[in-house]
Amino acid sequence: MPIDFTKKGLIVYITAGYPDMEFTLDAILALQSCGVSAIELGIPYSDPVADGPVIAMASMLSLQRGTNLDKIFQALSAIKNDIRIPVYLMSYFSPLYTYGIDKMIDKSKDAGIEGVVFPDLTIEEGGQVFSELKKNSLDPILLAFPNSGEERIRRIAANSGSFVYYVNLFGTTGVRDRIPEDSLAKLASVKSIAGKPVYAGFGISTREMFLKLCEHADGGIVGSAVMKRILDKADDRKQALNDAAVFVNGLLGK
Repeated sequence: MPIDFTKKGLIVYITAGYPDMEFTLDAILALQSCGVSAIELGIPYSDPVADGPVIAMASMLSLQRGTNLDKIFQALSAIKNDIRIPVYLMSYFSPLYTYGIDKMIDKSKDAGIEGVVFPDLTIEEGGQVFSELKKNSLDPILLAFPNSGEERIRRIAANSGSFVYYVNLFGTTGVRDRIPEDSLAKLASVKSIAGKPVYAGFGISTREMFLKLCEHADGGIVGSAVMKRILDKADDRKQALNDAAVFVNGLLGK
């Protein structure tokens, strides 16, 4: 089920398996009820170079609890009939390569996964992987950056599936209090060059920031601000879920 690009949307990132897999499944369904456009499900990895301290901590704790791809696919399969929005895996390439790309594709299809967001697999190295996903009706999502040149943006868009993920700023994921004006100008440029929908992420912490991005983008992506609320209340799963949902509803103006 593809994203509905007829309206401005919000994709929410959560780390798979933190605080545990049951919470992850509850969070997917709760966020779905909030009206988010899609879920970006982070595959925990020991060297998350693009992630700031919040998501890096959640990833480390998830790994310590034994989270792996087999457990993630098994858990998602159990609720796939209840999921009515796209679920994307967000994974560095190393865990997928180690797991096996063909196996990952088969398991993703069985679990109802829509596609994969690749934060570190470049167009120079990932062409065959992107093609294999598309052949199997899975959606590869690639990242564009504030310093991506016009020709590179065209190639990123050509290799990417239904949309391009624009990274608002340099550095790692994490809450920011503003989005640089030059990054917003670049976002408008990426949107015009890509020829397909663009969702913008990294740093969103308020509804005002979300609305500002949506002036140029087709939607926003939020992760650290959600995971911070989950980390802060991890000992009280019900409160953690409630805090995450209240925050997301606030971004959506509910």
